[in-house]
Amino acid sequence: MQPSSCMVLLVLAATSPLAMSCGHEHDEGFRKEETRRTLRSLRSAIEYYRVDHGSYPTNEQGLQVLLEPLPISTMDRQSSTYADPNLLSDAWGQQIEYTRSSSGEGYSICSVRREGQATAICETVP
Repeated sequence: MQPSSCMVLLVLAATSPLAMSCGHEHDEGFRKEETRRTLRSLRSAIEYYRVDHGSYPTNEQGLQVLLEPLPISTMDRQSSTYADPNLLSDAWGQQIEYTRSSSGEGYSICSVRREGQATAICETVP
């Protein structure tokens, strides 16, 4: 093998996904930050829903109601639903949990890890 060929193989090996030990998709910190971004986006979608409907989704409706078609009066928005279906899961593929407060004036959305860890990332509107 010629020296230039060896150099190309060395570069390819060094930059391959298998050779990279800290790829972002497997990094815990990256997943936590991605989940925080997801929760912020969901919070915006829930607020749009409240503006259009006068209240937050019920616990029975949950986050699935954000995937229903927008009312005709809001069709000037760029999307036809309040949220993208991908926003209903966290960076670990777990479903985001939604709970409306008993007063109906607030809610919480949480990513709860179920893989043997008690870590939860939440956004709460009092």
